[in-house]
Amino acid sequence: MAKKQSASSGATFVAEGVEPDTPPTGYIALLVFVLSALVLIACVGVVELVRFSARDEVFRKDLSLTNPVLEEIRARDRKNLNEYQQLDAAKGIYTIPIERAIDIVVADPARIENPAGAAAAVQGAAPATP
Repeated sequence: MAKKQSASSGATFVAEGVEPDTPPTGYIALLVFVLSALVLIACVGVVELVRFSARDEVFRKDLSLTNPVLEEIRARDRKNLNEYQQLDAAKGIYTIPIERAIDIVVADPARIENPAGAAAAVQGAAPATP
């Protein structure tokens, strides 16, 4: 190998066409760091993809199924909120649809404090006096 050393600076010069004896450690370290970061990012991505798939699978298999008891309760609640019903004819207790009840209360908010007056108004009669 043809090396020449400068007497004044102590630097070593390599002759043309000859590779240096020392590898480019800075370049190799940078390459290892970048590749390690890419592998880490890929691993995190795969883990998150698996977690997302598992959550989707659990939702699809377990949480999206309907519970018959819950459906029965919801149907009963929908009926109670949206239909006229007679609860106790002897006492004059009835239910009205929620939308109708909202309209009555919005039209005359004072009826909230006088339920007898509200019941009479729903039936079309004059409000009862206490």
